[in-house]
Amino acid sequence: MGAWRRTAAAGGKRTGSGASVTPATRSAGASIQALAARTRLHRRAATHTCAPPACCRDRRCGTPLPLAPARPPGRRRGGGPGAARRRPLGGPPPLGAHGGGAAPGPPRSAAAKWEAYYDREQPPWDSHRPASQLVEFLTSCTRCEPQLPAGADDANSAAALAAAAERGGVALPPQAPAAGAGPPPALHACAGCAGTKPPRGGAVLEAGCGSGASAAWLAAAGFAVTGIDIVPRAVAAAAAGAARAGLPPDNPRFMVHDVFDAQRLADELPGGGGFDALYDCQTYHALRADHARGAGDTLPALLFRLLRPGGLLLLLAGNAAEPAAGGPAALTAHELLGPLLGAGFELVQLQATRFDPTPHYEAAFGRRPLAWWLVARRPAAGAGGAAG
Repeated sequence: MGAWRRTAAAGGKRTGSGASVTPATRSAGASIQALAARTRLHRRAATHTCAPPACCRDRRCGTPLPLAPARPPGRRRGGGPGAARRRPLGGPPPLGAHGGGAAPGPPRSAAAKWEAYYDREQPPWDSHRPASQLVEFLTSCTRCEPQLPAGADDANSAAALAAAAERGGVALPPQAPAAGAGPPPALHACAGCAGTKPPRGGAVLEAGCGSGASAAWLAAAGFAVTGIDIVPRAVAAAAAGAARAGLPPDNPRFMVHDVFDAQRLADELPGGGGFDALYDCQTYHALRADHARGAGDTLPALLFRLLRPGGLLLLLAGNAAEPAAGGPAALTAHELLGPLLGAGFELVQLQATRFDPTPHYEAAFGRRPLAWWLVARRPAAGAGGAAG
């Protein structure tokens, strides 16, 4: 008892081991901890650059993360004495710009992961305009012909075509106007492009439609458009945007739907033959990392089956030639092209480009991330190359 009185009188506190902690001891310990923390921070900062204005995504540079809401009293986080009084040390796992990497922390459902991006004022990839590459392809003369005949040696041909694409330059189409801004889009048609453009009024599926700017533009151009996304808030925003653009309530149609379950949508089309075109901006490269569903192996064949014979895959994906930490998932030309050719597609066009500008890209990277624009075709009936 005498020892307790002495340490209490000196402003100290008696520990369970019998030792006492005075203010001077406590101050020295805090200084040592602060010095160690600064040392760890400087070591990590040498190899890490945070991308403002977002919080640090991998907890290296010391940028504060938002605190999670406190748990209700009496709710235990884990076993052991005092567990109910513990407070979370940080918020939910930090999101990469594009889900390009696995975030630390417990796994969440795919819908919840992407829903979190819509908690922001504007998702990092969303320009609120149709993709400039999509618009240029459909409104200009491309005179592209399939570069790989069906039944050719896919592995060797893929390597050669990928190498050629990586040696090519970077094409930057002009930014496209939003749907409803100006006259309806004028689609291009000529004999040289007929086999590599979707037919006027054809059925188009947008996988991962987000807030729907590209789907709305396609509908305004006269296509019958279905936009799917697993995030209800994105689908609601897409429907509202189409209504503001003055589009009819049934075109484009938006629905909360998983692309892995989209075969039913293709089967419901007249004749059950599949879509005339499938458009995707930044969904394919994210889904390839969905190892739980084996997406890397199954996704190319699924996209093949969703298209009718002669149908087109129009795809924008990240380009690994210029990786950006925290940016979109990125693929080499061969990583993008090889699985698609193996599924039965024939290549029409593969071009390096850049994603359209967004406020996040400007703030985080100071430039638009490098991308691939790919056009591939399911061979016409009788040409072979069908995926199983």
